[in-house]
Amino acid sequence: MPRPLFGLIVVPLLAACATYHAAPLPGRDALAYPAPLDLPRLRVAAAELHHPLLAPITLDLAHGLDPDQAAVLAVLLNPQLRAERDAHGEAEAQLVVAGLLRNPDFTFEATHPASGDPAPLVNTLAASLAFDLQSLRTRGTKRAAAQAELAQVDLGIAWHEWVVAQDARLLTVRLAWLQRRLDIVRTELAFQEETEKFLERAVAAGDATLPQLGVQRASRETVRREANGLEQAQTESENILLALLGRPAGLRLDVAPVPAAAAGAPVAQAAAPDMAACLDRRLDLDALRRGYEAQEARLRLAVLEQFPALTIGISRQRNESSVRFLGGFVSLALPIFDSGRAGVALTDATRTRLRHEFDSRAAAARDEIEGTGAMIALLERQIPTVRASLAPLASIEERERAAATRGDVDRLSYQTVRSSLLDQRLQDAALSQALAEARVALDAACPGAVRAGVTKGGSAQ
Repeated sequence: MPRPLFGLIVVPLLAACATYHAAPLPGRDALAYPAPLDLPRLRVAAAELHHPLLAPITLDLAHGLDPDQAAVLAVLLNPQLRAERDAHGEAEAQLVVAGLLRNPDFTFEATHPASGDPAPLVNTLAASLAFDLQSLRTRGTKRAAAQAELAQVDLGIAWHEWVVAQDARLLTVRLAWLQRRLDIVRTELAFQEETEKFLERAVAAGDATLPQLGVQRASRETVRREANGLEQAQTESENILLALLGRPAGLRLDVAPVPAAAAGAPVAQAAAPDMAACLDRRLDLDALRRGYEAQEARLRLAVLEQFPALTIGISRQRNESSVRFLGGFVSLALPIFDSGRAGVALTDATRTRLRHEFDSRAAAARDEIEGTGAMIALLERQIPTVRASLAPLASIEERERAAATRGDVDRLSYQTVRSSLLDQRLQDAALSQALAEARVALDAACPGAVRAGVTKGGSAQ
């Protein structure tokens, strides 16, 4: 082959080749001691967040971590989400591959004569160039499938980001209410310990009996067990939230307290969300729709691949007598043993399965929305009843406290009223926490049910 022709073929091929770059995994120290939290970078990322369901925010942790900040931080910091976003690059590469045509086949053959004939002999040379027309026929269908798969991947990532964000929001709401309940219990525990010391002095002076002191100590331990249970629930929720955030070094998990307006405020009866609108905003259902579209394209591709593969080409050769030939050829694959019916049946069965998976996911979403809505309606009916009993009981407790201070009522009698008020306050706080968590759960199942102004398109960048 002449050198200029060799250069025209080989040099462009080498220029199109990718190069290798090493990317080693982090060492032991990097794994054991992650890099500290880069708050300036996070503030910029939070303000420039692009997500179909999450709005960008101004990240300011000076007054504690609120639910919206926790949601955005979880999307930005969660290690699993960072790994899943790489699937976009893989799906995008598959789209590029689907748009490429099959490379033509070039064949070159040289035969050197090996004969004792004294007649002058020359080398036999032959070259051919062939192209498979099947790839040209199926290119559009392959690209349609790859585009649907890319959209499915992006929507799946965005939905998982939404789920993680709502989990972080739920945990932040839970931690705020647990802290409020814990403050109520700790205040009561301090009073119980003060009462116990008072009774110990009274027993020593002969003004109280040991059974009375025993009753007080049992009451104190009941309150202490309540405080211990709340502390355990608080620690467990903190650990789960830190895991969602990737447990970054340097992050102080100070959750913003429950707003004063949220505690004891009248409970508004929320209207039931529109089911059709809820399902329309579910990115997981959109992702399944794109997956179904991709399978539709694969089924069309399987049908197209039933037709015989056709290859055309040109050839040029020179024989021993230096006669040159130029011609063409056609190659047709005969579908005798494999007519492609198995591939069509398999892709059709997969399409049926995807349809049933879509129906199942939609049914699960409807059940989740309806069940959460029913729980919210129940809590909205229960909370006003509990709060209606608080004011009269608080008034009685105030009069009993004044009487106990004057000595007109014994301490244990007053303690009974105070314990009843404590139970009502804790019940009110527990129901309020359940309502706040249920509303977050409804917003997770029906994006926009609590927050408005959602739009569709892409995942967090």
